[in-house]
Amino acid sequence: MRLNIPSFRGIEAFLAAAEAGSMRAAANAMNLTVSAVSHRIQVLETELGVVLFERGGQALRLTAIGARYRKDLLPGLAGMERATSRIRLAADTGKIRVATVPLFYSNWVTPRLNGFLEKFPHVRVELLSLDAKEAEDADLTIRPVYSQHPRAGERKLFGWQGTPICRPELVEKYCLKEPRDLLDVTLIDLKTPLDLWENWFTEAGLSYGMNQNRLLVDSQALMYDAVMQKVGVAIATTFFSQTYLKAGLVRPFAQTCSFRGGMYINAARSDEAPIVEHFRAWLIDEVEQTARQLQR
Repeated sequence: MRLNIPSFRGIEAFLAAAEAGSMRAAANAMNLTVSAVSHRIQVLETELGVVLFERGGQALRLTAIGARYRKDLLPGLAGMERATSRIRLAADTGKIRVATVPLFYSNWVTPRLNGFLEKFPHVRVELLSLDAKEAEDADLTIRPVYSQHPRAGERKLFGWQGTPICRPELVEKYCLKEPRDLLDVTLIDLKTPLDLWENWFTEAGLSYGMNQNRLLVDSQALMYDAVMQKVGVAIATTFFSQTYLKAGLVRPFAQTCSFRGGMYINAARSDEAPIVEHFRAWLIDEVEQTARQLQR
């Protein structure tokens, strides 16, 4: 493809001189002689058939057409820099840093991670806890949101939908056959603004048993640990409970309840490395596949 544009060397010298305000400063910035910079600009002006600078004294001043040319060139130059940055990143073996809550790793990401690594065997994936200092510079941030107001530029991966979960021994011990049977059981509640049990009981047409035994925990990891230890019954989110169901936990009822919020991922950036794009696409595809399986 033949481009109808002048020499990039001339354009580079022109932009450097316009930025620096003098030929000498531009020459120092480009590690060239003043005469070399001046010659490149003169060749560019000849090719364009216009005068780009008002020459006189020590300082350089752009002509009106020179100022317009610079303004028109800058967006294209920025695009070239982004494209070059992306290619350099792609030429690396591939590194990606992900930050999210540990439960999402252990119950969802890591069981599926081999599928991604088989496609990209030379990539280096770094998994960071969301509260780690290094998480501030993560390529992908996946965080739980417990409201209808995520941060700007975030995309919902999946929403919160929950149902009671417990050890099968508790189902037998308390004869858990219908939702009202839970009123005599210790309820394990997760410390969030969602009011999990209250909303679930309301969905089931019952009043929340405020006076019954309850255990309040501040993380889903602690919640599942308490359930595994037969302490009581908890509300489990469908996306996070798969590993524990395989480990022997059961859902005594089919009744589910949807809650506000969900897991959100930061939106793609224009200068995002290709390997980050691949990981994001892989993650979203895996989430969509899981959602379809849960709907069956």
